[in-house]
Amino acid sequence: MKRIASVAVFVVAAYFAFVAGSGTVYADGLASPEITTTKIGGVQLGMTEAQVRAVMQKPIRLDVRQGRLVSARGRIAVYLHGPYPLHGPYPKQTTNPRALALFTWNPTFQTSKGVGPCSTFGAHKAAYGSLLKAVSVVHLPHRPRIYYVGNLVFTVDGQARVGAVGVTRLA
Repeated sequence: MKRIASVAVFVVAAYFAFVAGSGTVYADGLASPEITTTKIGGVQLGMTEAQVRAVMQKPIRLDVRQGRLVSARGRIAVYLHGPYPLHGPYPKQTTNPRALALFTWNPTFQTSKGVGPCSTFGAHKAAYGSLLKAVSVVHLPHRPRIYYVGNLVFTVDGQARVGAVGVTRLA
C-alpha cells in the first residue's frame, strides 16, 4: 500500500512537471547538468527548503498550492514535504520542509545513460530496455505516458519525446 501511495504522489508530481515544461527560458551557468538516482544538478532529495533555495538558479517561485519551488530559468521543480497545503496521499506535513521529488524539463540535464528531457523515446528505450516500468495515467488530461526505473521518472509526450525527468523515492 505504501508503494501505491508513493507512485500516486509521483504520478501527480510528474504530471505537473510535464505541464510546467512549456514556455520557459534556457538555463545559463548550470552547476551540474547531471541526473542521478538522488539528485538533479545540485539539488538532492532530502535537502531542506533553505538548502534548495541556495542551490537553485534564481529567480525561484514558491508554489504554495502544489508545495513546490520552481526555477523557470533553470527549468527545475522541487516538491517539498513540509507545511504547505498539499492534496492527496502525501506524507505527513512537517515544519522543516525537505525535497521529496525533483523534476526537470531542461534538455541540458541527462542521466549517465544520456537520456534527458527532449530525448527520443527510442533512445530512452535503448538505454533502459526492459528495466522501464510504465505507470497508467488515463484519468489525466493530455495523457502523458510515464515510466520509471528505480528512483528515476520519465514523462513521454505525444511526439514520443521525453518531457520531464524526475527523481523521487518510490519504495
